[in-house]
Amino acid sequence: MIFKVTSKKILLLLSCFFAMMNSTWAFDSYLNSSRYKALAGSGIAATSKLGMEDFGLINPAILATNSDLVFATGYAKGRSQDQEVSGFSLSVLDSVNGAWDTKRSDYMPSGGFPVASILYYSNLDLDSFKDQFFQLGLAQPLSSNMSLGLSVNYSILKSDSLNVSESVFDFGAGFLWKILDRLSLGVSALHLMDRRDEQISGYLRRSLGLGLEFKASSTVKLRGDFWRTRDPMDETQNVFRLGVMNFITESFVLQFGYADDQSIDSKILALGFVLIGPKFTISYSLNRETSYNDLLHSVDIRVPVW
Repeated sequence: MIFKVTSKKILLLLSCFFAMMNSTWAFDSYLNSSRYKALAGSGIAATSKLGMEDFGLINPAILATNSDLVFATGYAKGRSQDQEVSGFSLSVLDSVNGAWDTKRSDYMPSGGFPVASILYYSNLDLDSFKDQFFQLGLAQPLSSNMSLGLSVNYSILKSDSLNVSESVFDFGAGFLWKILDRLSLGVSALHLMDRRDEQISGYLRRSLGLGLEFKASSTVKLRGDFWRTRDPMDETQNVFRLGVMNFITESFVLQFGYADDQSIDSKILALGFVLIGPKFTISYSLNRETSYNDLLHSVDIRVPVW
């Protein structure tokens, strides 16, 4: 009898340990695009056509800003949070009717609701758990410089160490305002269901963000995001992200990023580049997590269909 009770206690302690360990992942770990990673995830207020299908996943209002029909796929591999990581993603963006017309103050979209949409799938494989993530994003312009967006996602998570699997439904919302030709502001709310009580999906925790994008020159864009989220101990924490896009030429872009995520006690340095061709775009990023000296590589291909 004593042995059985002791075994149960040991298993309970191990389960709690793994649950806390799994909860220390960033709230957007399922996003592994190189364009996203190279800017350390900064882009709540993004207005650039480049990477619209990536940053539209953290602020769906972004999907309505440019006219495009795109297929994109990416792969990431390396280490993060002292674990082996590999990830694969697919996305299809349809925003053919979604472009802002900044020359018209009375602009309204030519199509019905939604004007822009995206379908996204990612498969994330870590030492501690595996995650299949599906997201549908919808967006609608309100005027020539404002838009709203809504996202709905579904996750299938599995942990071999815990012998547990979970299915999680969640949703988010976003707003984007191009205040001036050079300045935009974005607001985002992710994971509003806040599944921190689950064993595996604790990283899908409610997060509220505010971001700015400033066009410093004809070739340089600066981004800054501030998030409020919670850590595994249910304490409110801050996440700061900065990004720089330098358009060296029309076909070559350098990207740099820095993130300080207090919710998981992690600092990230990021860099990458984008090669824009007539038929497709190739991008690469390298992330260095200073807490563990971990390196994560990501590569993507973006193919405009329209």
